[in-house]
Amino acid sequence: MSQAESFVKEAKDVHSERPEYSFEVAAGFTGLTAPLKWEETIAHLDVYVRLPRWRRGADLSRLVEAAYECMKADKPPSEIVFRIAEEVLLRASYASEAEVRLKFTALKQARGYEPYEVMLSASLKRGGEVEMGIRVEVEGMSACPCTRELLRAYFKRQRGLATHTQRCTGCLGVRVRGRMLPSYRVLAEIVEESMSSPTRALLKREDEALLVASSLENAKLAEDIAREILSRVLALLSEYPEDTKVQVEVECLESVHKQDIVAFREATLSELRSELGV
Repeated sequence: MSQAESFVKEAKDVHSERPEYSFEVAAGFTGLTAPLKWEETIAHLDVYVRLPRWRRGADLSRLVEAAYECMKADKPPSEIVFRIAEEVLLRASYASEAEVRLKFTALKQARGYEPYEVMLSASLKRGGEVEMGIRVEVEGMSACPCTRELLRAYFKRQRGLATHTQRCTGCLGVRVRGRMLPSYRVLAEIVEESMSSPTRALLKREDEALLVASSLENAKLAEDIAREILSRVLALLSEYPEDTKVQVEVECLESVHKQDIVAFREATLSELRSELGV
């Protein structure tokens, strides 16, 4: 037996001791970096287990090993995040529940590379009950319809094509019981297409003029963008169960105000369908 093996065997396993106060807590790690082969990018992982009242701590090395092992597979991120949760429960036999979050930057290729943020999550209970979530964060642009109307009236024109614009961030999240998650690429498209216009990394002069012109024709409040995202995702999730949760948030970084504008909503599909009478 080596010296290292000897002192490890002699030392107490502190994590498996009884805690001083018998409360259930969740414990794990956050910010573990690993390659995500499916997207050819780097992912960041948060992994937690729910500890029983009788156990003092989590075996963090086993959680990291579980995450690394599953990240080796060239599988879709939604499959990876679920497999990590499964593997964590196998290695942490004392845990009643595992929760995993996987965050990465995806790229949409247009003329240039257009990044957006993705977060996937899986919460798996030992009995097999699973809840999964997906969230995308996309940048775009909004043009103010209120100022456009004021300028139309000021200049006494038939149409008002001048207004102020601002960069917007749109977030769309879906959380569902079971493993049926919508595509993060489709969710990102919904957010971007609900804006006045997209933003682009690469724009030639004529492209820039056309993009700004299209945003002026499609002027929207932050509230309009949030409602359009809700409408589009409601259509996308027509086959999903009523208790599926949807979260939308739109933040416009104002160009003429000191403060920014936010519109948001969190609701189940049942609540949204009821409001539209469908």
